Formats: sequence, structure tokens, C-alpha cells
Amino acid sequence: MNVLLGMLGHMSSRVVFALLDCLRSSHDAAVQFDSRPGLKFLVQKVSRFDVAANLYRQAGIARTVYTHVLVELCTRLDDLSVHKMRQVLAENSATSATNDSTRCSSSAADNTVCCPPLI
Repeated sequence: MNVLLGMLGHMSSRVVFALLDCLRSSHDAAVQFDSRPGLKFLVQKVSRFDVAANLYRQAGIARTVYTHVLVELCTRLDDLSVHKMRQVLAENSATSATNDSTRCSSSAADNTVCCPPLI
């Protein structure tokens, strides 16, 4: 049975890629905010919080949902094998090494989604 959980089965690969991109951006923004103590202190004072503001929970949730979507998509692939995964990872590593700003995009022909991992 090849049914995706939730709304994933009803989403095009373009929409899934956009979702993954938003989750990654959300995670990155939360991590960047949390790495700036001055900004956290400023938000604390302006908002009159008792403790410093942080986005640890947001970063964790974004990463969890991102990972869950990728795992769900991977478990539904019919031709998933160790050899295929190694090949995809090797291609992704080669692409990333040649151009850091390169992002995989969805292809209408094969209807797959490729997105760089959260780091």
C-alpha cells in the first residue's frame, strides 16, 4: 500500500518541496536568533519577559516535522535500496561540493522531491 499520511498524498512534489523549504528556513531563523544573545536580551526587555526569549522549541519542531516528512516520503518509495540511497547521497554530495547555493528541484517527469538536509 502506497498511501502517504496526512495531506502528503494530496500534495504535488512542488508543494512538498515548498513545505520542506519553509521548515528549513524556519529552523535556520530560529537557530540564528538563538545564537544572538544581544538580540534575545533586547526582545526580553522590550517584551518585558522575565527570562530571555528563545526559539529552541520552534527550531526543534521545524526539524522534527522536516525529518518526519522526509522519512515518510522515503518509506513509500518502491525501489528504495541501500545501493540507490548511496547513489543519491553521492550525487547530492557531488552537487553540494561544486556549488553551495545549488538546490535540488522537483521534476515533473519523475515526480520526486529532493531537498538538502538540515545542518
